[in-house]
Amino acid sequence: MHLTPLDALSITVYSISGYLGISANILLLIAIKYRSPASWKSYTILLTNCALIDLVACISTSMSIERFVPFKLVTTSVYLGPCSHILHSIMLHSVTQSLFLIIIALCYRLYVLGHPPPSKLNMVIFCIVVYIPTFGILVASFFTNDPPNEVREALKQMHPEHEQFEEYVVEGHVDTKPVPLARFIQASMIGPIVPLCILVFIVRKKVINKINAKADVMTERTKEMHKSLVKYLSFMPAIAPFITLYNMGSFRNKARPFVVSFSRKKDQVKVIFHRRVSFLTFQKLIIEVLCMILQLISDHHWPVLTIIDSPIFSTYFKMNLTTLDIMSICVYSTSGFLGIAGNAILLLAIKFRSPSSWKSYTILLANCAMIDFVACFSTWMSIERFVPFKQVTTSVYLGPCTLVSGFACHILHSIMLHSVTHSLFLIVVAFCYRLYVLGRSPPSKKNMIIFCIAIYAPTFSILVASFFTNDPPDVVREGLKLLHPDHDQFEGYVIEGHVDLQPRPLSKFIMAYMIGPIIPLCILVFFVRQKVIGKIKSKEDVMTERTKEMHKSLVKVLTLQASLPIFFLLSVITFVIVKRQLSNSPFFEHSLFWYISFMPALSPLITIYNVGPFRNFVLGKGPRLSTVSSAPICGFIGIIGNASLLLAIRYRSPSSWRSYTILLTNCSLIDLLACFCSCMSIERTAPFKFVTVSVYLGPCTFISGFFCHCLHATLVHTLAQSLFLIVLAFYYRLYVIGRTAPSRRKMILFCVAIYIPTFAVLLMTFFTNDPPGEVRKVLKLYYPNHDQFEGYVIEGHVDIQPHLWIRIVQAYMILPVFPLSIIVFVVRQKVINKLRAKETAMAKRTKDMHHSLVKYMSLMPAMAPFITLYNVKPLRNFVLMRSRVSSKSSAPISIELYPSAMTVLDIISIVIHSTTGVYGIIGNIALLAAIKFRSPPSWKSYSILLANCALIDIVACASTSLTIERMIVFSDMTANVYLGPCTLVSGFFCHILHSMMLQTNSHSLFMIVIAFCYRYYVIGRSAPKPVKVLIFCMAIYVPTITVVTIGLFLNDPSDLVREAFRVNHPDHQLDDYFLEGHVDFQPKPLSVVIQLYMIRPIIPLLIIVFIVIDKLKEREDVMTMRTKEMHKSLVKVLTLQASLPIFFFLSIFCYVLVKKKICTSIVLEYAITWFHPFMTSLAPVITLINVKPFRE
Repeated sequence: MHLTPLDALSITVYSISGYLGISANILLLIAIKYRSPASWKSYTILLTNCALIDLVACISTSMSIERFVPFKLVTTSVYLGPCSHILHSIMLHSVTQSLFLIIIALCYRLYVLGHPPPSKLNMVIFCIVVYIPTFGILVASFFTNDPPNEVREALKQMHPEHEQFEEYVVEGHVDTKPVPLARFIQASMIGPIVPLCILVFIVRKKVINKINAKADVMTERTKEMHKSLVKYLSFMPAIAPFITLYNMGSFRNKARPFVVSFSRKKDQVKVIFHRRVSFLTFQKLIIEVLCMILQLISDHHWPVLTIIDSPIFSTYFKMNLTTLDIMSICVYSTSGFLGIAGNAILLLAIKFRSPSSWKSYTILLANCAMIDFVACFSTWMSIERFVPFKQVTTSVYLGPCTLVSGFACHILHSIMLHSVTHSLFLIVVAFCYRLYVLGRSPPSKKNMIIFCIAIYAPTFSILVASFFTNDPPDVVREGLKLLHPDHDQFEGYVIEGHVDLQPRPLSKFIMAYMIGPIIPLCILVFFVRQKVIGKIKSKEDVMTERTKEMHKSLVKVLTLQASLPIFFLLSVITFVIVKRQLSNSPFFEHSLFWYISFMPALSPLITIYNVGPFRNFVLGKGPRLSTVSSAPICGFIGIIGNASLLLAIRYRSPSSWRSYTILLTNCSLIDLLACFCSCMSIERTAPFKFVTVSVYLGPCTFISGFFCHCLHATLVHTLAQSLFLIVLAFYYRLYVIGRTAPSRRKMILFCVAIYIPTFAVLLMTFFTNDPPGEVRKVLKLYYPNHDQFEGYVIEGHVDIQPHLWIRIVQAYMILPVFPLSIIVFVVRQKVINKLRAKETAMAKRTKDMHHSLVKYMSLMPAMAPFITLYNVKPLRNFVLMRSRVSSKSSAPISIELYPSAMTVLDIISIVIHSTTGVYGIIGNIALLAAIKFRSPPSWKSYSILLANCALIDIVACASTSLTIERMIVFSDMTANVYLGPCTLVSGFFCHILHSMMLQTNSHSLFMIVIAFCYRYYVIGRSAPKPVKVLIFCMAIYVPTITVVTIGLFLNDPSDLVREAFRVNHPDHQLDDYFLEGHVDFQPKPLSVVIQLYMIRPIIPLLIIVFIVIDKLKEREDVMTMRTKEMHKSLVKVLTLQASLPIFFFLSIFCYVLVKKKICTSIVLEYAITWFHPFMTSLAPVITLINVKPFRE
């Protein structure tokens, strides 16, 4: 069938809800099976029944996907899913049955409060019995439908004006004569809903009363269990979809209430409902109101939504917003933001990616982009509803311009109209330009600028004239009331317009200028386009392939843009409909400028997508994109974030914060300024020994290089100031815990005082740069092999002789970072200690407030180094293991970490080893912290053993992530190929790490055996002293150290190994890799001993596991419950860890396959080292998850 947008929306909604329900109910069934408390007994049968019914409902919903059309005499179901009527019936009966099950669940709660719970068998029988009536109705519903042809025929006869669903799958029934069975089924589906809901709340009340009556004889756990289940069962029939969102504290607690008035005129009676609702319910109401757009083309009165008691909303909207008002705001905001972003990116692409051959064409493109940018901005700022009657024209404004004045809105409206009209002329000009340059040389940039100004002059004159066409708003209101008293009078809205009781030549001329050229321009565009294509074809033989492709792509862009006036035409048609009063629907009044708003928004996207250099610019294919794209994105996010924070500080700061809001505002303003400077400058910094160069790519380049330098200096100084403010915020917390908060005036003075040194440094920074010509000269002289930034705006300074001012500025910016970070954590600890000391004297709210603020301030300095490492290129390169060029000589020296021709398997190895290594290090550090701070006192010496295991695993993980190796084994030689950071040091260093990694992996197996032996030992004896365990751990580590030391000297020189590979195995190309290994023309006994030592613990480990488990079972009767649980959990941990050697086995298995030439795949050479890193990275996770104190 031909799917409409609403069909596609239905498929999306049903699919999402269906799959979410299927997933959730399957998870619930698993949870019921494995996590139901033993005390619930037969209640699990009821829960399982509910989950199965809901699962069936979700499956049938996602399989049917229907549109339901119930008229009086014919009921039609239109199916879009893979099935039809039967699953629709199953879905309805499942939903109805779930209502009955809710009431049964509440009755079950009431029953078990006074009686023992029924047996599981009785519960199963009861569920089957209550299901029988519903099942009977389900079977009956299968036979209620009439043949589809009869349904279609009845629909055509009785409702010919309705859509007839020609290509759809339809089912239904015709009710020209009442069908008792159908009526009965409908009654059984719909009838019980209200009684069941009432019954739910009656039974709920009874259950709560019974719980309160028996509260004294219940344990706390039982009481809480009953209350939570009753709460869940009460919510289900009322607000099931919102239970999850409501119970999430972050939404419930932080949503400020709104007062919402919802009114609708029906039969000239205005019904108003007032209620105070949370933000979530407010969203629900908006969605409900927006869903009424199915009546769009009707002349009905629209529902009205009034928002008051919200400072942010009331600032913008001091009027009653209808559904269409909200839709207009959404449409204009979407098109406005899309157009602003698209045109800004297009301007950047024109600036930095235009081919040199385009020359003056970039002037025309930039002109188009700026006109579209202005159009999008003015559209978003005005957001209007246009009501053009014959004798009175009214513009109703909803945008941010209303904060200024109605006349400001009118100016923006005029700018928007003139920009859109002028963009049509520019499309024709662009085509004419294409036609011109095909036979002549392109005009100069100067001539192009003069031409653009010349064709803009008439449009600009019309724009200025349009400013003075309006009458005063009161005259417009009076005219609207007099001429159209039955129309909405827009009380409370900002309106502008004019009354045309007598014809106005100027207004008519402006209107003609706006509307008249559309059709001629469209015809002219396609006429010129045909000529351009013909000329390209005639000159194909003399054009290069590149020139031909460029012309074709640009003509394609212009053709697509030439189709955009269709939006303008739609607006003109809507204008005529309203002007001639062919329809009085408010939809047409709102949508008149909806279509126009998408013209300037889509135009830059067409250009960017279809022009290769611009598309590559956006997709990151090019040398300069990373700076140009990331800086504005981070900057815009920062501007929005800090602006939101300022609003939140202004309207949501608790009154008790007082002077603290001054500090927060100061921080936000500083960060806002930093983000703005970052967006405007967008720089690349190249700091060499003798010269520092800043290359600017941002909008500041349109002004001057010095202006860019000033923005750069401001950015750096704001970042430095923000560090001082973090420390100040901590000291403020420390100060106010024991004293009254300082006054706002003192806080302002203090903020100004600490800003003075930073401001002085900022002023110094403005005058530290040398002339750009001198910077370029030194860069060319000392660093001839580096990019010389020809055509860029650059600033910088030359350091051949040290500059005192520059050194002071650099020291002020860099030196305080580490001391301030240390001070932050010292003061933080003092604040926490003070909070603990005064905990008893504080109210809970105050305590929570202090804790949350300290947490927030602690995160900031913790994140700062990561931000610095990512954004400072030399530091980022160090972390990413990229080296930079040393320029002390003309021949650059570079170090490449990875070989130039890396294979896919190399990359997979790097990913696997890095991931397992990093996660293993993090997991083992977390485990060490848990052992230190959460080990029960009774464990004592066992914590020594656990800490030893964690330290061994950290070493193993660190050496794994530093080596990243591939092992190539033959009968006559073995080589380890290293890809990790160890290659930055030396091959022998890699071999040391490899030996440590192998032996620590082996030793961790041995530690699992010892941990089992410890469990076995302490079952019948007292635990040994921690000192003895420590000595024992050190003693058993001695053989491993010995083996590691021996292993260091088993390798042959790398050149010998490489040469042996070239001679004996020439198919292995290892010249570009770091290589270590040994040649085994004669077997080396020590190698065999080391290999046997590595696999020694595996067999004893499996034997010990079973011995300890049997011993535990024997002594279960004499243990306390707590001891028994503790032993069981620890044995569970050890058993899971004892299964980890399977990874070691896999590595050995791959090793044997390659060594014995059973299989010689290159994948196996890599796989030898892929598996064993998982042992040491999973071991801490197992311990943390399964040991309760550590998990908590």
